[in-house]
Amino acid sequence: MTRGMTDTEKPMAAGVFGFLSHWFPGRRNTPGQYLVVSALMAVALAMRFAIAPLDGGVQYVTFFPAVALAAVLGGLWPGLFAAAIGMTLATYLFWPPYQAWSFDFQRHMMISNVVFLIDALLVCSAIETMHRYYQRFVALEKEQRLAASVFHNSEEGVMITDTTGTIHSVNPAFTKITGYAADEVIGKTPSVLRSGHHEAGYFKAIWDSLVRDRRWEGEIWNRRKNGETYVQWTIINAVPGNDGKPVNYVCVFHDISERRRVEQVLHENAERLQAHMENSPMAIIGWDSEFKTTQWSGEAERIFGWSAAETLGKPIMDLHMIVEEDIPHVQQAMAKMLDGASRYVISSNRNHTKDGRVIHCVWYNSVLTTEDGRMTSVMSQVLDVTEQKHAERELKRIAQTDMLTGLANRRHFMELAELELSRACRYGDPLTVLMLDIDQFKRVNDTHGHQTGDRVIQSVGRLCHETLREVDVIGRIGGEE
Repeated sequence: MTRGMTDTEKPMAAGVFGFLSHWFPGRRNTPGQYLVVSALMAVALAMRFAIAPLDGGVQYVTFFPAVALAAVLGGLWPGLFAAAIGMTLATYLFWPPYQAWSFDFQRHMMISNVVFLIDALLVCSAIETMHRYYQRFVALEKEQRLAASVFHNSEEGVMITDTTGTIHSVNPAFTKITGYAADEVIGKTPSVLRSGHHEAGYFKAIWDSLVRDRRWEGEIWNRRKNGETYVQWTIINAVPGNDGKPVNYVCVFHDISERRRVEQVLHENAERLQAHMENSPMAIIGWDSEFKTTQWSGEAERIFGWSAAETLGKPIMDLHMIVEEDIPHVQQAMAKMLDGASRYVISSNRNHTKDGRVIHCVWYNSVLTTEDGRMTSVMSQVLDVTEQKHAERELKRIAQTDMLTGLANRRHFMELAELELSRACRYGDPLTVLMLDIDQFKRVNDTHGHQTGDRVIQSVGRLCHETLREVDVIGRIGGEE
């Protein structure tokens, strides 16, 4: 079994390896490193002369520690380089005949040199392994810090459970959305949030999906601590263990109550529009075979502003009620009606009103034809959908925009970033990604309050928007990032 570092050992190890690896920050050795090793061996030689005379034996007494230190500083190859220098110096200086080369004494020194080299190889290999282990340890801790930062700063709620559904951990966004603090839910199951909106079979289907696909995504109605029900979009993923079986489940969710409220408003508007259509509150406009106005209802006057007296008998193009860019589209719809190919043509275009406004209208055109297919008249029911268009744009804006800064939210930014990355890869264009993080932001919140913190984030977002180009993509990932 292996034992991880204790809290006391971690800073000590980080300090020792951080100081020593200052000389050799990467695993790629450089000539400068070997110069340092050479200087280190020169110091070891001087110490050997200080300890004993040439014929005093103990040839490697200072060289071996120098080899170990060289390996600590640079790894395997600098350590072996030091060992080679040590063997050369010991053979030449400290073995008779001293300071001379001889085949006889080389044979005598062979065993000592081999033992020294084997010891050096073992020590350097062990230290190199320690280097690699430390680098992996640093990388792992960096990943853990990054994961923890994402976990704590995400605006989406995160809940981690074991395979029995017992909650192990939640992030601050979970508390913000549900109202439950971490110590109020850890050790319990997600049923503490259950609103009663779903039947038991709904959750069984979720569990079956997790067992089958290791993932589930959909809507869940839950209840906050204050009793308020809300709907959240939920993504649950299984976390596999070494054997491939799930060991945890990670649930990521965000509150979509506002979006559902807007969708409900849109749905209700659509139902009202349908009811109005059934009760003929839509503008009714009649045209003859030459598209001259034959009928102009009171609802048409209300929508467009012109009275019947101002429009009857005039061709559609003479009314100047079609936005110029949409004229080709309208002419295409008119051509379909003239050739009798379709008895019911729907078109949507922008129209001018008498007071100069531009409105969006849907035209439901019923075509009457003769037996030989010639058009005789058209009855158009016109629906003003300007408010609906605005609501759709607003819904899209809410879904894509960070409400605090007005920049792209995390999801929309990631979508745009993926598109830019694909474009850059396809055309070989350069792509730069820059992440900004506000220093001491927590202190600003703690000292001056969250409203001040929000203003700081807004100012940074505004500065980025004013500084960068229109083609650049700017987004708020979460928190002050």
